[in-house]
Amino acid sequence: MPLKHKPKRILFATYWWLEDLMRAVAHQAAARGWHLNFQMCLDYHLPESWRGDGIITNLSGDLDELAAFFKRARCPAVSLSQLHPEIDIPRVGMDEAKAGQLAAEHFLDREFRSFAHYTRQPHNRCPEAYASFEKVLSQAGYDDNGLNWQNARGGTRDNWENRQRWLRRELRQLPKPLAVFAREPLSPAEVIEAAIDEGLSVPHDVAVLGVFDIALFQESTTVPVSCVIHDFEEHARLACDLLSRMMDGEAAPPKPLLIPPVGIATRESTDTMAARHPDVRRVVRHMLRHFAEPLTVKDFVEMSSLSQTNLYKAFNEDLGQTPHEMLTRIRVRKAKQMLQETDKKLRAVSEDCGFSDPVNLFRQFKQRLGVTPAEYRKRSPDQSLRSFR
Repeated sequence: MPLKHKPKRILFATYWWLEDLMRAVAHQAAARGWHLNFQMCLDYHLPESWRGDGIITNLSGDLDELAAFFKRARCPAVSLSQLHPEIDIPRVGMDEAKAGQLAAEHFLDREFRSFAHYTRQPHNRCPEAYASFEKVLSQAGYDDNGLNWQNARGGTRDNWENRQRWLRRELRQLPKPLAVFAREPLSPAEVIEAAIDEGLSVPHDVAVLGVFDIALFQESTTVPVSCVIHDFEEHARLACDLLSRMMDGEAAPPKPLLIPPVGIATRESTDTMAARHPDVRRVVRHMLRHFAEPLTVKDFVEMSSLSQTNLYKAFNEDLGQTPHEMLTRIRVRKAKQMLQETDKKLRAVSEDCGFSDPVNLFRQFKQRLGVTPAEYRKRSPDQSLRSFR
């Protein structure tokens, strides 16, 4: 017996596996009763002809071939990527400018003064992210050193060995502590590996921030990577909603639909404060490891080679604050992470972050952020961050 309502057939046209996004698209397609065809992801060939109802793509592969295919298919198509604006197709993607802004602010909040971004692709692949990163740094009085492999390699073969050799040389030459924004999924691991091979500490000599927080790439490096968090489920939902409306005859929107990043998951690759003075760095590292313990100025003096007066002077010259102010700042930062990423009670959060009781935690949040810890938790942009650490 024939089906009364034939399911819509949707082609997922991509050569590049981004598993988290693919899973989200599959989930959204299933919720709509669509049949989602992943065949192109498996055999790396566009269908000779497509007689389905719609196409979702991320614009990977031969672009001329893709453009011709979309034209032949004569059905609505939506891109999950903002890349390749020369192809006329409706788009849903991450707000790259906001991602770059968050990356710069994340590093500035950690007192970095030397910055770079690393990309394996031509600079025009994601110009909004890098331009925004550079703009925020420029407004704060700093320069962004562009580590662009494609622009620098000349006739050198594009492979892992050559990129590592080049990255090690570049990292060796740039001032430390250095903050590196590496947007592409594989790039943070490459920077971390090059830094470690060069004998540099991650994050204290070179801090690295990525984008997307994809488990496959997070687990490819021994140093857990901090990432700008993208909401793949929302990305897939908006793309599928748009494709559904277009299949019903609605016109495509004139501009891309942009999804702001959720926030930043802070892990070991940026969990530092960028001090230059060796004694200040030693004390700050101790604070980062032992912030939950009762620490005193006497403890800090004993682990440095300075008197209390000179240690205070070094902290002020290097970080613009006293040791106690820095410790409180680190504790508040850790408390913010716990409030976003866990469901622990406020008393447990205050104890785990080195505050003697919730009253001190409350006082610091009101003074520094203008909200209570409970209010901060409620306004957290995405409760799913609580599962990341």
